[in-house]
Amino acid sequence: MREIIRFARGNSSLGDFTVAMSDKGLVAMELGSSHGPTEEALRIRFPNAEVVNSQHELVDVLEKIVRAVEDPGFDPELPLDMRGTAYEIKVWSMLRALPIGETVSYGAIAAKLGTRDARDVTKAIASNPIAVLIPCHRVIKKDGSISGYRWGVKRKRALLARERRVKSLPTSKGDEKKAFGRTGRLGRDRSRENLTITSSLTHAPQYRPCFTPAPARIGFRRQPSERECYDPLSSIKLICWHRISYSA
Repeated sequence: MREIIRFARGNSSLGDFTVAMSDKGLVAMELGSSHGPTEEALRIRFPNAEVVNSQHELVDVLEKIVRAVEDPGFDPELPLDMRGTAYEIKVWSMLRALPIGETVSYGAIAAKLGTRDARDVTKAIASNPIAVLIPCHRVIKKDGSISGYRWGVKRKRALLARERRVKSLPTSKGDEKKAFGRTGRLGRDRSRENLTITSSLTHAPQYRPCFTPAPARIGFRRQPSERECYDPLSSIKLICWHRISYSA
């Protein structure tokens, strides 16, 4: 009996994407994929499988993938059917163990695998067929600069920027006090041009909505859970996240 690979297409703030599922789990998540070539690529990659368009059947998977792209802290809980060489799967598994907001160099991964030659690591990362959920975008150069990315450096920068914002959000009451000061109100560090705060717009009536995308988000749609505000008193652009409520 032939294996069945089901695929569907979706859209996120990083552009169009295509997902493909086997009976065991996700086998592909390609960003920015055009329709015809992607379907043909799946047939070439799985020559002994029946490749079926399952747009309606994979609606739930598409929704989870979109949320994982927009919210790095969300776990879609989708099983992955990683198909590659033993070495590639080992590298991909190491990438999945990286915490959100953390990065690693190619050389560091190679060292963990017992070699100084990072070329095999680079090749394994470039062969990763599952974007975001196997976070190869967290691999950078030794000097900290952004390296190439299978789905475009612009997308890599956007993913890393989102993850850094999530990492910087307060995770406890103690962290919240550090971020907002002893009063629990909106903290202002006037030495910074852009601030990330955790608040609800209902607790900040003095701020009016400003729908101009922040510089780091140019070219991408605003996330549904995010609002941008403008402080008329200090001329500081703020990003308000509806995650923590507190008394004004």
